Amino acid sequence: PKRMGEIMKKCWSSDPQFRPDAKDLDMIYGEMTATDTEPLVESNPNARMRTEVATGDMLYKVFPKAVADKLKAGQKVEPETHNNVTIF
Repeated sequence: PKRMGEIMKKCWSSDPQFRPDAKDLDMIYGEMTATDTEPLVESNPNARMRTEVATGDMLYKVFPKAVADKLKAGQKVEPETHNNVTIF
């Protein structure tokens, strides 16, 4: 995705002054939605359907259902803090 590529290029800058620090990245990622991180989809409708199904399935393999549902809907997921872990 375009936005992710732009962030990666900044992180790889040979000049440390142009690289975002962890605080900046946290803010950038916190403002992103699922559409900012989804892979680019081909214009072929059949390919688009396969990509959407694969992407949707992957969300549920990686995240808990409640988190995957919010990401799929393009909503922001707030972190949950527990005694021993933080879940994003």
